[in-house]
Amino acid sequence: MERQLAIAYRNRWVEVEAVEREEARRATPEQRWRQLVSLLRLASAIGLSPVPDEGEIELVRARWLKLKSAA
Repeated sequence: MERQLAIAYRNRWVEVEAVEREEARRATPEQRWRQLVSLLRLASAIGLSPVPDEGEIELVRARWLKLKSAA
């Protein structure tokens, strides 16, 4: 890819990011709530648990403490 094409490509994505940030900033609480509910429903539909169980949390804490003490 030529340098100018690569720069133009990157600049377009920078502009897309700016538009997405502005849309997110202007989103109403209701819109954000609907997005969150949609994500939770998707996670549930594909078998992901939205909240880890206590066993998983304890396992992560134990790993963290082990890594922390090794440092």
